[in-house]
Amino acid sequence: MKHFALSAACLASLAAAAPPAALPFMETVNGIPLADEYRWMEDPAKAAELSAWVLSESSTAHASLRALPERGAFAAALREVSSDLTKVRDVQVAGPVTVFRRTAAGDKTAKLIVRENGKERVLIDPNTVQGSVVAIGSVSLSPDGKLVAVHQSKGGAEVGDITLYDVATGQAVGAPIPNIWSEFALQWLGDDWVSYTQMAPAGSRADPITGMRTFLKRVSDAGPGQPVFGFESQGPAFAEKDFPAVRGTPWSEWVLATGGGARVDVNYWIARKADLTAGKPAWTVLATLDDKANDADVFGNAAFVLTTKTNPSGAIVRRTLNGPGLGEPATVFEGGARLVLTGLIVAKDGIYAAAQTDGVTRLFYSPDGQRKFAEVKLPLEAGDILDPHVNVDGSGATLGLMGWVSNARSYALAKGRITDTGIGSQTWDGARGMQVDRMQARSADGTMVPLVVLHRKGPLPKGGMPTILEAYGSYGVSSTTPVYWRDFMAWLSRGGAMAFCGVRGGSERGRAWHEGGRSANKPNGHADFIACAQTLKAKGIAKPKGVVGMGTSAGGALVPPAALKQPGAFAGLVPRVAVLNTSRLAAAPNGANQFDEFGDPATPEGFKALLAMDAYQALTTATDMPDTLITIGLNDKRVAPWMSAKFAARAQARFGDRRKIWLRAETDGGHGHGTAEEARAAEYADIFAFAWDRAR
Repeated sequence: MKHFALSAACLASLAAAAPPAALPFMETVNGIPLADEYRWMEDPAKAAELSAWVLSESSTAHASLRALPERGAFAAALREVSSDLTKVRDVQVAGPVTVFRRTAAGDKTAKLIVRENGKERVLIDPNTVQGSVVAIGSVSLSPDGKLVAVHQSKGGAEVGDITLYDVATGQAVGAPIPNIWSEFALQWLGDDWVSYTQMAPAGSRADPITGMRTFLKRVSDAGPGQPVFGFESQGPAFAEKDFPAVRGTPWSEWVLATGGGARVDVNYWIARKADLTAGKPAWTVLATLDDKANDADVFGNAAFVLTTKTNPSGAIVRRTLNGPGLGEPATVFEGGARLVLTGLIVAKDGIYAAAQTDGVTRLFYSPDGQRKFAEVKLPLEAGDILDPHVNVDGSGATLGLMGWVSNARSYALAKGRITDTGIGSQTWDGARGMQVDRMQARSADGTMVPLVVLHRKGPLPKGGMPTILEAYGSYGVSSTTPVYWRDFMAWLSRGGAMAFCGVRGGSERGRAWHEGGRSANKPNGHADFIACAQTLKAKGIAKPKGVVGMGTSAGGALVPPAALKQPGAFAGLVPRVAVLNTSRLAAAPNGANQFDEFGDPATPEGFKALLAMDAYQALTTATDMPDTLITIGLNDKRVAPWMSAKFAARAQARFGDRRKIWLRAETDGGHGHGTAEEARAAEYADIFAFAWDRAR
């Protein structure tokens, strides 16, 4: 009776919240008529009105979530299994100096630690800054280990400054470099030469994630660098929506320039470093998008390109750099039916090729890229390689590995051997009590879809367990690769099951698997996710009510549409910072960058593809939907918060009389990067309490 009283109170509080204005608006796009009564939420002039409604909704959601019976227990579990345990990432080595980011109990965000001659000290502690939460986004150690470039941003917004610090004293050196996206670490081309990618000046563009340029600078020179690559810079023609970068190493005479974005394939150019620093780079095309290259590097006088043009599982192609042009391509290593190549790590001691078999990482080594690639035995069944960094002297590399029940540890690579550095994150002791089950689900067209389930060891409980099912399904990112989800351990500790569906659109089975769920093929991913949900019920893993489907970021184009197509398979829905209105990508910051993956709205076929994965528009024809908790960060620069607001408003108008539709906003958070520990833990406590209440 107590539970029903709480639920009634929650419903009463929701009913008291004033609905947002629904202003009639119709348009016809490529012959398709569309209603969009919440279009006003996109208007910057209406930002205050939108914010007031979102914050009102969020206040209601927070109060209702805190009243859920299991919320306190999940908050306590999250402290025990996650917040109170040390997390380490981004280990880099220069001779006797090692730097890394570490988050310990009580920290809001990670500190930068220096280890030298066996002793550790804190170099930068963002937790001491008053006001909005400050987080370190990237770290780049200089070749001599004397300087470190550190990106810092506020409020989870990801756009911030790069500052150089003296490793010995911790003092800032020179002026900060402003307006840097956190993913773009400063690149050391030598002891004095660096390159960095900078966004266009704030407020100068409708879409702030366009028009980026790469700059070259001497550290010893005061003032900003000179633009050398990217949009409207010297060098090759460059797409406005692409992300430029120039990278190299102190020991190589070559530099690579890249044009990437939210897609698998990358454009590559190559030039001599001496020509670049002299201001006269002669860029040679190494690979175009037609070559389907997704990684490249240089070893000696040869370039190595990882491509899926002729082999959907990947092939490494070698081209000599002697003479005026590129030598003929020669394939030196290929993937196969059970081996998907995923990346390259190139140091002075040789070439490492990363690969996966059913999502599990494997590593291969050749001392020169021409002799046979031999497999390097890894110390655990690991997922994606984390934070790979070639040692600045080229002697080897560091990388992180984690598994389903093993948190990340740092390992050193040298001459084809891997050793533990002694630096790593803490694993919750209870993780040893969890088991990992691999199975498959049959999709609507007969395709067998990989499915991984984590739960307590032992027989399945009669009647099943509360189960969360997650998938991503975009950019060729695998959903069934072993990852230690430290927060999800709290869900497992309470007796829930956590499942991951390897839908098409990921990379579980190579390039063809990605293409099978990309753009116009996204409905295949919807069907795959529904099949995974139904399989979990049929096998007695999930409760008869069904699973709670969770989709984060690009997962918003996958999970919510699937739940709207088959609401009976889902006990609940959790879109996190999600892309929920894909047909409006052209109006969204960071929207144009997504066209290659999702579809170009300027073309009839592209717009049709976007509409087929648009959860907001799918609400108009849906007959029902599960109870839903939508989470957003108001400082999100990757996915426009108005997408979630529009979805929440329309969902409440259509189904709010019989379904709970909660919108939870984080005022000092963004897309998740740089969010304070307590804010992250509070979000997951709310999600788990909601999911348990729905799926038990």
